[in-house]
Amino acid sequence: MPDQPEKLDLRSMDLTDEKRQELLNLFPEARTEDGKIDFDRLKLTLGETVDVGKERYGMNWPGKAE
Repeated sequence: MPDQPEKLDLRSMDLTDEKRQELLNLFPEARTEDGKIDFDRLKLTLGETVDVGKERYGMNWPGKAE
């Protein structure tokens, strides 16, 4: 039987899941029982470095970057 060519996995990487796993590896205390992220626990872990304010001010217009 001739050698078969190697089959490649042509599926796209799930970048969202990969980033979530990285975050949970860094902060395992933020993991919920079902493996999701508890953002309130994550905020407590990060302490003062999290901006929890809901109001934001910004100025954007077409061509601003130019």
